[in-house]
Amino acid sequence: MSGIPPFPTPTELATSFVGNVYVQTIAGITTIRFQGNEARVGIGGNGRNGKLLCLDKLGVPIFSAYKGLIKAGGGGMGGNLVLNRSDDRESIQLNADTGLIKAGGAQLWGNIELREPEGKATMFVSSGGWILAGSNGYNGKILLQRKDGLDNIELNAGTGLIKAGGGGMGGNLALNRSNDRESIQLNADACSIVLKDSSGSDSIQLDGFAGDIRLVAADCAEEFDVAEGDNIDPGAVMVINDDRKLELCRKPYDKRVVGIISGAGKFRPGIVFDRKKGYVGPRATISVLGKVSCKADASYAPIEIGDLLTTSPTTGHAMNANDPHRTPGSIIGKALSPLEEGKGILDVLVTLQ
Repeated sequence: MSGIPPFPTPTELATSFVGNVYVQTIAGITTIRFQGNEARVGIGGNGRNGKLLCLDKLGVPIFSAYKGLIKAGGGGMGGNLVLNRSDDRESIQLNADTGLIKAGGAQLWGNIELREPEGKATMFVSSGGWILAGSNGYNGKILLQRKDGLDNIELNAGTGLIKAGGGGMGGNLALNRSNDRESIQLNADACSIVLKDSSGSDSIQLDGFAGDIRLVAADCAEEFDVAEGDNIDPGAVMVINDDRKLELCRKPYDKRVVGIISGAGKFRPGIVFDRKKGYVGPRATISVLGKVSCKADASYAPIEIGDLLTTSPTTGHAMNANDPHRTPGSIIGKALSPLEEGKGILDVLVTLQ
């Protein structure tokens, strides 16, 4: 058999021959190609749409690619797409049964980047817990729409605008404390800003329609320096000394009277002026206008509603100012509740005069 050449080896076949397989219709039209020289498999063409089907053992399609659509799952089986890194660790997963798109993990941050037509990144979502919208020549903008398709909340970096409401719905902004209780509320329909106290009740309201500031608390107060040594508490009547510091009153009809320490009884200061943070030295909040609870001594004369009050010899207490010749400059205010005898706490309308 010396005249017959030897059969080529696989290596010789791979280097010397081009392996191609063509599958044709009965009309002789090629629709499937296995092309060894290009390491390519082609399905479709020549007037035919290519379709790739993977069947389970029962013959049910669980994966298909047809007319630009890749479909995985069905027939009782959820579709999944998993992309692994070069080290074979899972990096991206799409799970149809759970509706989950997962990116990252295995020591890798998950990120989603969106680009405009020229390829510039304009939006970035990071598993580090932040979202970036804008940059690369574009202003960031986030819109939240209602179910009817109307914009309800807008964050616009180009205008610096945060907008809520419109389209028949008033905008609202509520800020909650760490215990989930509402602390601040902005209401566009009411044109109001409401600040709430620790119990969640309204304490301060700014009414834009009426042009009012409404305070639940009762008096206008101001902080003053207090002299060392006096044991002061809310409701005490205070006078100013030569060092321009406050001390408890100790004599009747004292023209140096300044006011009453706020916070006794049911009343609390609505506005406090000259409050100094980090100040070294004792200070007290003194009611200089409005309603306040006050220590009083009716031993000198019974106190009726409407009586004028002044300082008394009883330390830190007010009394009935029943001597009109001594009252100018020493009046604290007017009694809003009676005290027939002894010491007690009564409500006072502070009106220094």
